[in-house]
Amino acid sequence: MRILITGAESSLARVLARRLCREHPVLSLGVEVPGAVPVEGGLRDSRPLRRALEGVQVVLHVAVTPAGVLLPSAHREGVRRVVWIGEDLPSEPGPVPLVQLVPALTLGPPPPSGPHALVRALLEGRIDATPTGRLSFVDVRDVGAAVEAAMSRDVVGERLGLAAATWSLADFFATLAELADRPAPVVDGRPWTPGVHAPVLDPAVLPLQVASSRATEALGWWTRSPVRTLADSLG
Repeated sequence: MRILITGAESSLARVLARRLCREHPVLSLGVEVPGAVPVEGGLRDSRPLRRALEGVQVVLHVAVTPAGVLLPSAHREGVRRVVWIGEDLPSEPGPVPLVQLVPALTLGPPPPSGPHALVRALLEGRIDATPTGRLSFVDVRDVGAAVEAAMSRDVVGERLGLAAATWSLADFFATLAELADRPAPVVDGRPWTPGVHAPVLDPAVLPLQVASSRATEALGWWTRSPVRTLADSLG
């Protein structure tokens, strides 16, 4: 099965390439990741994009960058399936067979750029107090397993959330602080307030809560321990 990874360079793109290149030829467009062969082109110019799609059966789009003409080009080139990873799916994606996976906050072994902003904020002592609110999260390696399953399972047309746990912000940062051997933030008990709580905890920028029961059922998908994921997120 010939696979093309498109979108943004990320921990997930690296996990996917490393996971899939053992058994499949993996190409990458706009993403330089070990294990994948880079191909020329972009998501806005259909001519080079269609050349990159020649012979490709599955496209994995990490939806951090706009998809441009990806979906109509994939349809014209006979791509069997697009796995759209993230939000911002076009309202009319067209006739190409597509499944959308929506991961929660994605943690796990950090990329070369360092830990996630929330983890880094705790490690740098920038979170003194936690407001009310809840947070869903998932391990990037488990997202990779879900993507691989979605390539072949009978899930075309579905939108599947991916989360290992949904915890209060207080429990999330208390556990993370214990694993990092740092003082836990004070549990404030109030909604997020500018000037009181860290900007990274603003509900407007926090990832949405995600339910994953359907993914568990449809993909035969399971996740590792959330505590293990948080420990690995520290780097």
